[in-house]
Amino acid sequence: MNYEFYKIWNKKARAKKITSEDMLQYAILHAMSYYHKDRQQEIADDLLQHAYTAITNTNKLTCCALSPYDALYHAASNSKIYKGITLNQNDLRSSLDTEEDIMVFNRLIDNALPDIRDKYDKKQLEYYSYIIVRQDISPEQQAIQGQHAFGKMSFLLGADSEFGKHWEEVPFMISELNIAYIGVPDEDGVRGMTEYFYSHGYNTEEFREPDMRGNPVTAMASYPIKAGKRKFMSRYKRLKFSNTVR
Repeated sequence: MNYEFYKIWNKKARAKKITSEDMLQYAILHAMSYYHKDRQQEIADDLLQHAYTAITNTNKLTCCALSPYDALYHAASNSKIYKGITLNQNDLRSSLDTEEDIMVFNRLIDNALPDIRDKYDKKQLEYYSYIIVRQDISPEQQAIQGQHAFGKMSFLLGADSEFGKHWEEVPFMISELNIAYIGVPDEDGVRGMTEYFYSHGYNTEEFREPDMRGNPVTAMASYPIKAGKRKFMSRYKRLKFSNTVR
């Protein structure tokens, strides 16, 4: 195998003529060029998962009979090399010099599809809780108040309550729940997010800090949300604390 595919890719990129098939072929060829041959499949899978975004819209998947990685499957079908195929000099696959190269190329494609689908399926089984904290308090207090809200939600989720009685339907332990912190400016921001979650069909638990004047709302935690249902939160960036040690 030669490395002309890098030049071909750059030429197509400059001309804005990159296709879905080009993306797949580049990922596979790039993986094949990796020094450690035993990691080629792992690298190919990672590159393809980043290159192709899974369809999560339930309506599209149902009414159009699509698979989550429909574009990837089509690209894979059109990219595999069979006997009788003639490759021109503008084809990334023209970098494959030998029959062995072609066999490896096809094998990496075949193995990548089920690997990526398995990762997708596992991801859809994950659940998330969003912790919303006001940022007009110290970072330390933001972390503490957020955990207070999460603890309250966790307790009620496991108790004999409106939410807890459905807990057995959720296939994981509370310790496996993914957590995402989101920062808002103040108390009104926390209340606004509570309403935002409710408008999308999700309940939350607010926490009030009795040691602060006026017993204000300081944080909120959402009840578990399935990974594939989180699109309504894509506009919000996760909260990042400074790692500066004082």
